[in-house]
Amino acid sequence: MSASFNERLAADRRLFLLQRLFDARSRSMSSLTLMMWLRQVGPCDHTEVTTQLHWLADRNLVRLEPVMTPGTEQYIATLTPHGADAVEGHVRVDGVTAVER
Repeated sequence: MSASFNERLAADRRLFLLQRLFDARSRSMSSLTLMMWLRQVGPCDHTEVTTQLHWLADRNLVRLEPVMTPGTEQYIATLTPHGADAVEGHVRVDGVTAVER
Protein backbone atom coordinates (compact mmCIF):
# COMPACT_ATOMS: atom_id res chain seq x y z
CA MET A 1 0.00 0.00 0.00
CA SER A 2 1.43 3.38 -0.94
CA ALA A 3 1.83 6.24 1.49
CA SER A 4 -0.75 9.00 1.52
CA PHE A 5 0.10 12.48 0.32
CA ASN A 6 0.33 13.73 3.92
CA GLU A 7 2.70 10.89 4.88
CA ARG A 8 4.95 11.64 1.90
CA LEU A 9 4.88 15.37 2.69
CA ALA A 10 5.87 14.70 6.33
CA ALA A 11 8.70 12.38 5.18
CA ASP A 12 9.98 15.07 2.79
CA ARG A 13 9.83 17.72 5.52
CA ARG A 14 11.77 15.49 7.91
CA LEU A 15 14.51 14.94 5.35
CA PHE A 16 14.61 18.68 4.62
CA LEU A 17 15.05 19.46 8.33
CA LEU A 18 17.82 16.86 8.65
CA GLN A 19 19.57 18.28 5.57
CA ARG A 20 19.48 21.84 6.95
CA LEU A 21 21.03 20.62 10.20
CA PHE A 22 23.64 18.62 8.28
CA ASP A 23 24.63 21.75 6.34
CA ALA A 24 24.90 23.93 9.45
CA ARG A 25 28.45 24.47 10.70
CA SER A 26 27.65 23.26 14.22
CA ARG A 27 25.01 20.77 12.98
CA SER A 28 22.64 22.66 15.29
CA MET A 29 19.89 25.19 14.68
CA SER A 30 16.97 26.72 16.56
CA SER A 31 13.46 25.49 15.85
CA LEU A 32 12.56 29.03 14.80
CA THR A 33 15.33 29.10 12.19
CA LEU A 34 14.32 25.66 10.94
CA MET A 35 10.73 26.89 10.58
CA MET A 36 11.97 29.83 8.50
CA TRP A 37 13.89 27.40 6.25
CA LEU A 38 10.88 25.13 5.89
CA ARG A 39 8.68 28.07 4.93
CA GLN A 40 10.94 28.60 1.91
CA VAL A 41 9.50 25.42 0.38
CA GLY A 42 5.92 25.59 1.62
CA PRO A 43 3.56 26.74 4.32
CA CYS A 44 4.14 25.52 7.86
CA ASP A 45 3.74 26.74 11.40
CA HIS A 46 5.59 26.40 14.67
CA THR A 47 3.47 23.41 15.74
CA GLU A 48 4.35 21.51 12.55
CA VAL A 49 8.07 22.09 12.99
CA THR A 50 7.97 21.14 16.67
CA THR A 51 5.97 17.99 15.86
CA GLN A 52 8.48 16.93 13.21
CA LEU A 53 11.47 17.67 15.46
CA HIS A 54 9.98 15.55 18.25
CA TRP A 55 9.35 12.76 15.73
CA LEU A 56 13.01 12.94 14.64
CA ALA A 57 14.20 13.03 18.26
CA ASP A 58 12.11 9.94 19.11
CA ARG A 59 14.11 8.07 16.45
CA ASN A 60 17.50 9.39 17.62
CA LEU A 61 18.01 11.46 14.46
CA VAL A 62 18.23 14.76 16.35
CA ARG A 63 18.74 15.82 19.94
CA LEU A 64 16.47 18.57 21.27
CA GLU A 65 17.36 21.04 23.99
CA PRO A 66 14.55 23.30 25.22
CA VAL A 67 15.20 27.03 25.23
CA MET A 68 13.26 29.15 27.67
CA THR A 69 11.41 31.86 25.78
CA PRO A 70 8.31 33.68 26.96
CA GLY A 71 5.10 32.47 25.37
CA THR A 72 6.46 29.89 22.92
CA GLU A 73 8.10 26.49 22.93
CA GLN A 74 11.56 26.72 21.34
CA TYR A 75 14.34 24.17 20.90
CA ILE A 76 17.87 23.87 19.71
CA ALA A 77 18.00 20.84 17.42
CA THR A 78 21.32 19.06 16.94
CA LEU A 79 21.89 16.38 14.34
CA THR A 80 23.01 13.03 15.77
CA PRO A 81 25.43 10.65 14.04
CA HIS A 82 22.42 8.47 13.12
CA GLY A 83 20.74 11.53 11.58
CA ALA A 84 23.89 12.30 9.58
CA ASP A 85 23.91 8.70 8.33
CA ALA A 86 20.32 9.13 7.14
CA VAL A 87 21.17 12.37 5.30
CA GLU A 88 24.16 10.74 3.62
CA GLY A 89 22.07 7.75 2.56
CA HIS A 90 23.95 5.20 4.67
CA VAL A 91 20.78 4.18 6.52
CA ARG A 92 17.10 4.32 5.67
CA VAL A 93 14.60 5.44 8.24
CA ASP A 94 10.91 4.66 7.80
CA GLY A 95 9.07 7.98 7.72
CA VAL A 96 12.00 9.95 6.24
CA THR A 97 12.33 10.26 2.47
CA ALA A 98 15.23 8.08 1.36
CA VAL A 99 18.29 9.78 -0.08
CA GLU A 100 19.41 8.47 -3.43
CA ARG A 101 23.08 7.57 -3.40
